Amino acid sequence: MKKVFLLMAMAVFGLAAAYAQQQYHPVPFQMDNVVWYEYYVDLEAYETKHNKGNWYHYIQLSLDTSNTIQGSYKYKRVNIKWDSCSVFLPTSIYVREDTVNRRIFYKSTYSSAEHLIYDFSLNVGDTALTQSLLIVQSIDTVNIGGVLRKKINFSHNEDIDVGFRNGANYQQELSWIEGIGSTQGLIYPICIREYGANVLVCYSSNDSVIYHNSHFTDCFPSNAIATPETIAPVTAYPNPAKDRITFDFGGAQFETLQVINTVGMVVREVGIGGQTQYSLPLKGLPAGVYVYRLQNGETATQGKFIVES
Repeated sequence: MKKVFLLMAMAVFGLAAAYAQQQYHPVPFQMDNVVWYEYYVDLEAYETKHNKGNWYHYIQLSLDTSNTIQGSYKYKRVNIKWDSCSVFLPTSIYVREDTVNRRIFYKSTYSSAEHLIYDFSLNVGDTALTQSLLIVQSIDTVNIGGVLRKKINFSHNEDIDVGFRNGANYQQELSWIEGIGSTQGLIYPICIREYGANVLVCYSSNDSVIYHNSHFTDCFPSNAIATPETIAPVTAYPNPAKDRITFDFGGAQFETLQVINTVGMVVREVGIGGQTQYSLPLKGLPAGVYVYRLQNGETATQGKFIVES
């Protein structure tokens, strides 16, 4: 009898433990050894020349391994890797988490002000404090990476149709996933919509994929742009530069030259068809690191340069 009672007690405790494992608990926003893989759409370029193929990019975002102390808070700098670049470049954006109030903030090196980008304490009907008018439509929990996470779903009128790239017409819904960020990218809430829009393709932690957008078959996509070995090498000089920088195309020809800042915005674009080199004035560009992208149809190459003050 004692043996039967013991077995029954063990079964009850086992069921209770399994049930407890399915209970929701707040999930912190992981800040170390994580990477966001995003699909970036340049809306302005798409509207004017979407048949040329140079209006989309794939980017990766990560956070610094060390903390940056600003005021009384510890921040992580956001780093970015464009397309087939081999290294992450530092951006001007820093993020931090308020674990008590379940909020994530950001600030830029260009301003001392701090801004709220995620608030996981919101309720249905609340409005998110972002640059877009986002109203909480519903809240649920989803099992992602073996962990129950709060998922806040928004209703708004700015859905992004990304079907033109992936073969299935669908509207990318906007949700916040606790511990991961937005379904439209890590820093989507602070993006200026007329410049572009992102879709979160995959999120990995410690080299393991935690979240995968089912509309994308590959977690580590590529634009399949030409490598330096398949096109003539491009030389940019002087680098660093102050007033202007010259691009020597090494005999190749390109249609467009784009300059992209560390936030991911195309800050300058010029047509350069038929030229073998181009001298770009730098007036108006703040000091910092930039990515240049040269494209001719489906052939493209890119690199980075530094603007000195």
